[in-house]
Amino acid sequence: MPPPFLLPVLQYFWLALLVFVLGLAVLWRFQARPRIAADPALRQPLNRLYGGFAFWLSLPLLLMGAGILAGAAPHFLAYLRFDAGQPFIVAFWLLVVAEDALFLWWVFLRGGDERIALHAELPNRMPQARLAVRALAVAVPLSHSAALAYATFSPQLGQRLGA
Repeated sequence: MPPPFLLPVLQYFWLALLVFVLGLAVLWRFQARPRIAADPALRQPLNRLYGGFAFWLSLPLLLMGAGILAGAAPHFLAYLRFDAGQPFIVAFWLLVVAEDALFLWWVFLRGGDERIALHAELPNRMPQARLAVRALAVAVPLSHSAALAYATFSPQLGQRLGA
C-alpha cells in the first residue's frame, strides 16, 4: 500500500496528465500561429492534428479518472493490475489497444507520418522525419504491449501496489 501522504497524488495523477496533454495542444496551436499567418492553408491540417492529439490522448485519461472517481480503482497505479478484473481497468486497456491500432493505421495507411512531419517543420528532411514517425508509431504500441504483459503476468505487482 502506498504511503498515505502519496494517496492524493496517486488518485489525481490522471488529472495532472490530462492538464498536461491539453496544455501541450494549446501550446502547439499558439506556436503555430506565425506559420499559419504565413500560410493560411496550414490552419485546418494543424488544428486537426492538435485537436486529434488532445482528443485521443485524453480519452484513456478520462476513463481512468472516471474509474478512480467511481471507486473502481484506488489510484492510477491500480491500472497496472490488469488481472484485477475491474471493468474500468479492462476498458482502459481495451481503449489503449484500440487507440494503438488506430494510430498505426493512421500513420502507415492514412499519411499520418507526413502530417506529423509537417507539424515538426521538417519538409526539407521529410524522408528521415517520416521514418522517425513510423518508428515511433511501432514503438508506442510495443511499449503498451510490454506494460500490459507486465500488468497481466506479474504476480508480485499487486502485492507491491496494494491494489
